[in-house]
Amino acid sequence: MQWLSEFKRAVIEKEFEKISSLLKDLPNIKSKDEAKAVLALINEAKNYLLKEREQIRKQMQNIQKTKKFLDTKSSSYSLDMSY
Repeated sequence: MQWLSEFKRAVIEKEFEKISSLLKDLPNIKSKDEAKAVLALINEAKNYLLKEREQIRKQMQNIQKTKKFLDTKSSSYSLDMSY
């Protein structure tokens, strides 16, 4: 099945746009083995996306903490340029 091969490659290479596109055009699955393979790959893609989302959430939290720290530090210092 051509679709299955493309989906495997997209999951392995973590091509999220391709995964999404292929899921929108899910073909009719003709055998039980194909159905099992498709389900396993969909679960693999889902698990990776959940991990990726969690990692991005943590990065955003770190950015917010850094921004807050820099904002408080920059407001506590001032240069007196008058002579």
